[in-house]
Amino acid sequence: FLVGGEQIAFDVVGGQGRFEDWSYKTRYAGQAAGQKFGLKPPKGILAVGVWGCGKSLSIKAMGHAWALPVVQLEMGRLRSSGVGESEANVYRAIRIIEAASPCIVWIDEAEKSLSGGQSSAQSDAGTTSRTIGILSTWLQETTAPVCLAMTANSLKTLPVEFVNRMDERFF
Repeated sequence: FLVGGEQIAFDVVGGQGRFEDWSYKTRYAGQAAGQKFGLKPPKGILAVGVWGCGKSLSIKAMGHAWALPVVQLEMGRLRSSGVGESEANVYRAIRIIEAASPCIVWIDEAEKSLSGGQSSAQSDAGTTSRTIGILSTWLQETTAPVCLAMTANSLKTLPVEFVNRMDERFF
């Protein structure tokens, strides 16, 4: 779903100077004029820090700086009890995201939303591993002007395939 109708600008976010600078420097990369100039939009960013430090607020401010909608992807809403339904939901969400592009796709608390891949074969017949695989392959292969923005409190349980695909990491 689209995050609130609220417009959050960096003037209400404290202590995020490096992230703010980067956001303003890269804002044209996702626009037609920037791409015509040869700029490539970032496919993903990761903001990591303790709870309450402004990661989520910063992602919303990035949307404002880039003049793009921020669409929140909640992995829990994609899970289903039927065989193959979770994977189908992920593919459906990808189609919706690409139809809404250009946009910023925000996964909040990503280390919780995307964890469990290591034990997936024993706990959920591999569903979590497959959904993570679908998302990471899509992120690698999509040509849609979409930037995945993930926030996390810790890197411990965040799948390495996502961490390594992020163009920028902010701590």
